[in-house]
Amino acid sequence: FGLQHLKDKYKFQMCDIMKGEQMSSDFLAMNPFHQVPSAKMADGTNLYESSACLRYFANKFAPETYPADKQLIIDIALDKRQSDFYKAWGAIGYYGMGIGPKPEKDAAKKLNSVLATMATAFLSGKYIGGDTLTIADYSLLPLINTLSLPTLQKTGYALPERWAAYLADAKAELGDVFSEAVKVHEGWVGSNEKVENCEFDGDDAAPEGTDAWKIETVPEGAVLVCGHPGSGNVIAVMLFGLQHLKDKYKFQMCDIMKGEQMSSDFLAMNPFHQVPSAKMADGTNLYESSACLRYFANKFAPETYPADKQLIIDIALDKRQSDFYKAWGAIGYYGMGIGPKPEKDAAKKLNSVLATMATAFLSGKYIGGDTLTIADYSLLPLINTLSLPTLQKTGYALPERWAAYLADAKAELGDVFSEAVKVHEGWVGSNEKVENCEFDGDDAAPEGTDAWKIETVPEGAVLVCGHPGSGNVIAVMLFGLQHLK
Repeated sequence: FGLQHLKDKYKFQMCDIMKGEQMSSDFLAMNPFHQVPSAKMADGTNLYESSACLRYFANKFAPETYPADKQLIIDIALDKRQSDFYKAWGAIGYYGMGIGPKPEKDAAKKLNSVLATMATAFLSGKYIGGDTLTIADYSLLPLINTLSLPTLQKTGYALPERWAAYLADAKAELGDVFSEAVKVHEGWVGSNEKVENCEFDGDDAAPEGTDAWKIETVPEGAVLVCGHPGSGNVIAVMLFGLQHLKDKYKFQMCDIMKGEQMSSDFLAMNPFHQVPSAKMADGTNLYESSACLRYFANKFAPETYPADKQLIIDIALDKRQSDFYKAWGAIGYYGMGIGPKPEKDAAKKLNSVLATMATAFLSGKYIGGDTLTIADYSLLPLINTLSLPTLQKTGYALPERWAAYLADAKAELGDVFSEAVKVHEGWVGSNEKVENCEFDGDDAAPEGTDAWKIETVPEGAVLVCGHPGSGNVIAVMLFGLQHLK
């Protein structure tokens, strides 16, 4: 993005994560989560999380890459890139990069299943949502490109034809910008001589829909939200609906424990067969909880996603879905009875993420201030789970700052909160198999080093910091080179 759109407003500084430079004081001041990419604006604004950076840069410098009429499909695609696709890609992509183990034989069919569904859902034209490159393409292209490289071909993996055509179209359009952005990564992958053929299994047939579930009618001018109310991702959308949509909100149970999400009606709404999913009265289909919340906020309650707070909200939403969700899952899913007993270091890992999130996001009662936003609706269900008596039996104690955050939100939302979480709390409360996990104590917060010093940001420009071997970094580089003129 930087190479394509920012041009003379774009400056790149190497931060060698292989040498631990992201743990320097200068880097931590920019991004307390010490991850790449990170960026600094000339006015001092700090940015991180590649999707959040791309949204911010698009809105500021190249709105044609995030047009209003395509924001829903772009948001869904960005979320899918960071979840289902990234997980499936990692098994093969990181092996090709020499930083992951040899993938299992089913890795290729898992990846191709996600890619096939993404092609159906997103590729109505050459690119995501049409024939014009958007920030979703800048995010996805580096990882698709990795799968096409000769080193990856040695594994026996072949990029599906539709995605090979997608990549060829983008490379032709971006030209030297693409070559410049990926050259370090391609050199890194090309130097890996330890790859061997993985003898991958063949692809499975696409699932056929059943008649197990039928969608109800969406009331005029309203929203139908479908999902299981035991799911934290579903509760996030329920909270918004109950608080802001009121008579425009209708909920329909889809029992994922019975496989109802594999019905023809559900697959027509969401081909990824996950909850929550939603349908508008005009036929618009929505899925991915963060994408749903952005869409609903813009349409019904813009005060929950105000322009002056969108950057911190976007970063918080991305952190909720990545670092926090991974750390939460070890303890949260055990409390729900659907995960194994957590390791002894699970609590300190979770508390480390929560401590950094508190520093980064809680300048007031809530995310970014004293007014509830869609980032709070997304995060609250999972924070609430950690406070329940069943979780306390594990020996886990919610940190005080987050306990206060939860108490403030529950007091403000009142019956809306109680209604949204009651099924989930009943589910967790019925789990009698939980035992004390004897968690380790927390580690001290990392202290910054002097290993790396940030350069000066040119007047009116953007300084992007990261390792150009990272696909997440390359996404932002592409925008800068192409659009920051």
